[in-house]
Amino acid sequence: MVLSFDMLKFRTMKNKSHERREELSELNKSDGPLFKIENDPRILNGLSFIREMSLDEIPQLINVLRGDMSIVGPRPLFDDDTQLFNTKYMRRLNVLPGITGLLQINDRNTSEFETWYKYDIEYIENWSLYLDLQIILKTPFAIFSKKIRGL
Repeated sequence: MVLSFDMLKFRTMKNKSHERREELSELNKSDGPLFKIENDPRILNGLSFIREMSLDEIPQLINVLRGDMSIVGPRPLFDDDTQLFNTKYMRRLNVLPGITGLLQINDRNTSEFETWYKYDIEYIENWSLYLDLQIILKTPFAIFSKKIRGL
């Protein structure tokens, strides 16, 4: 099982944003341990583009070099979010979390945790170097096609 670690990201949210989740819970469009808000008030002015293009995740390459993460795998969650997991969901913690994965190339903006879980288990059960390579090659297209559709 993967232990907790400090995931690196460029800061795009106001200080202590994670602590405001309960206060903003009525705006949450997600279920389970996910927390997604449309036009999130916690995002620093002018930095939403960095998040949309996933540029805030570039520092996670350092996490990969440290051995905390993999390039491809299930997206990491906050420790307190994993406390909400039932036994079924714990399975996604048996592999290193990744910067990208099946979710990011297929349905990166979903707000349903069951969809996250479905893609995570599909990845775990079908893992291969070929699958990792496919995901890595498709990730930029998934990021940019979403941005283009949103223009």
